[in-house]
Amino acid sequence: MCITVGAVKIHIGFLFSAAVCLYLNSSYSHIFMVGFVSALLHEMMHLAFLLSYGCKNIELTLLPSGAKISGAALKKLNYRQNISVCLSAPVLNIILSVLLFFVYRKFTDMRILQASGLNFLLGAVNLLPMSFLDGGRALFSFLCIKKDLSIAENILFVCDIVILLLLLSVIVFFMFIKLKFMSLLIFFIYAVLNMTKKHS
Repeated sequence: MCITVGAVKIHIGFLFSAAVCLYLNSSYSHIFMVGFVSALLHEMMHLAFLLSYGCKNIELTLLPSGAKISGAALKKLNYRQNISVCLSAPVLNIILSVLLFFVYRKFTDMRILQASGLNFLLGAVNLLPMSFLDGGRALFSFLCIKKDLSIAENILFVCDIVILLLLLSVIVFFMFIKLKFMSLLIFFIYAVLNMTKKHS
């Protein structure tokens, strides 16, 4: 299913629809909705900056794990524009997290605190300097301004390896003390797959 809104084509796939139905019928439906809205605001911030730079024919694909923005126009951005596009969304999530935390202190509603925590997590994770995350893309563009393309790629590859090793260490530590680590393990696998695809 494809919906066109101005210069943006929104693709809604079967897997996304199935995931929404599954989450809405689970006992964690409220957390899913908060996460979905947070992720949607994240992508809308990216879109707002892209449109402000005159990008057209942008495609937004909704996925069970979030959303993906693509389009030939994205390649026309210069490095400084790309940095602002990449950092805009994580910064928005962190600002929302802080604002929601102050709202929580006034109303003491746990749902507000959950929304604050999810926004902070979404923003902080996306700021990690990994090649498939916003922080990594911003770092790559910054390095390309200062250094050769090959050097920028090598530095980002080293960042990927270091962070994956640190993440693996955390997972092993949690396994050792018998804490729940499934979400970290899923992210580790997701990171390895994306890193392999990015550097292949």
